[in-house]
Amino acid sequence: MNKMLIPSLVVIIVIIVISRLTQKAQLIVPPAQPTAAPTLTACTEEAKLCANGDYVSRNSSINCQFNPCTNLLPQPQTTPQVLELSGTLRYSKGAVYDGVDYSLSLEFDEQLVDKTHASGEDMPVISLPIVPSTKALRKELMEKVDQPVILTGAITWGLAESKQISASGFRQI
Repeated sequence: MNKMLIPSLVVIIVIIVISRLTQKAQLIVPPAQPTAAPTLTACTEEAKLCANGDYVSRNSSINCQFNPCTNLLPQPQTTPQVLELSGTLRYSKGAVYDGVDYSLSLEFDEQLVDKTHASGEDMPVISLPIVPSTKALRKELMEKVDQPVILTGAITWGLAESKQISASGFRQI
């Protein structure tokens, strides 16, 4: 009986040793490869003034480029919203109707779209007449003809259901 006991014990010990080695091998996990941290892009906090008076910011998902402008013409409101509109001042001699001088206009930096045009269709807008709030402002604007400016004012109804810029101020770009 002792002859059988020794080989049985040896087999049991070998099984235990192999079992332990297998468990240790499972516990030894190779170190994880470092994963690349997600790349975070921080953009400068700038704003771009769109031709229609909206501002857009930089966008990290498009390599810090500015978000696109909507290019929709702001619509006249019952209580006009004060906007900043960018473009180049233009002058047309003799544009006076019903006592209102429409000789000054703002040619927008980008073509805008008028979604409430009297025709019922989306209409491209490249410029609008300017009606300065004071004679002094008109004089200052006349000195800046053919120069880029940012007008402060509101889109209001003009002659024959047209739109105009009722300007209250400006700054040169």
